[in-house]
Amino acid sequence: MKLIIPNAIRINRGGYVLKDLVKIAQANNFTDLVILHETRGEPDGLIVCHLPYGPTAYFGLSNVVLRHDLKDKVDPVSEAFPHLIFDNFNTRLGERISDILKYLFPLPKVESKRVITF
Repeated sequence: MKLIIPNAIRINRGGYVLKDLVKIAQANNFTDLVILHETRGEPDGLIVCHLPYGPTAYFGLSNVVLRHDLKDKVDPVSEAFPHLIFDNFNTRLGERISDILKYLFPLPKVESKRVITF
């Protein structure tokens, strides 16, 4: 996730419950909390919480292919801030979800060549 979302900080969850993680994030002035949930090493859920008052969204993940599982060797990922493309997020719910996702990313420079499509 750190390669996808610029300015992200990775923290191991350990034995903390979600309520404690939110308090820690607020105490450290984080703007968002993203939790990647996995079962037996397979990512199956993503929680995105905008701090301090929300919104919070849960996304179920399925058929996730991890970078190290790809057959072909992959070039290193650019750490430039990406331009975002949201396709078919036309309904009110789609617009709400695109707002939740787009505010995770800082504004890119005009000359940036990195793109993420949803």
